[in-house]
Amino acid sequence: MSELLAVGYLLLRRLERTSFWSAELLPRWITSASGCLCPRFPGPYAIEWCSSPEGDRTAAFAKLGVPSGLQAAARAWATESFEKEFGWPSFLYSPDAAWNARRLFFPRDVDARVIGVGLTPDMLDRYLADAAPPPRVEGYAPIGETGRSRWDIDESLSSLAAAPSASSP
Repeated sequence: MSELLAVGYLLLRRLERTSFWSAELLPRWITSASGCLCPRFPGPYAIEWCSSPEGDRTAAFAKLGVPSGLQAAARAWATESFEKEFGWPSFLYSPDAAWNARRLFFPRDVDARVIGVGLTPDMLDRYLADAAPPPRVEGYAPIGETGRSRWDIDESLSSLAAAPSASSP
């Protein structure tokens, strides 16, 4: 098995296969890191300063299974936790942050899942290049970092290099 580097964590809901997808090719329930397939928390809809109509915010929370009574608290947490616990748009920096958000905002009977996203070491540079914000344009606000920063991943690589391998005696 290849070595994988953890690059972030997602809190999401699985997608049920629809009738126009082949049951021979896809399982009934799909778990994907793609935000196009599986709704994720947090996201732009949950951050107060993001432009999102109120109805869209409510619908996004409902699709995830966050009860209406917890949506205001989830919005406050996401707004306060942006670039502290998670990066744009919804990559959580640690499993603890992901599980904490799961415990705070999702009832036990809601099938919200925490998944880790891993890359092989040879994919790391491409991932970081794709995740990097574009250069700042004069007259516009800077765009924040996405998901994991190079410092966090470099620190993870250093700790991996210092740790004994699984095949060490």
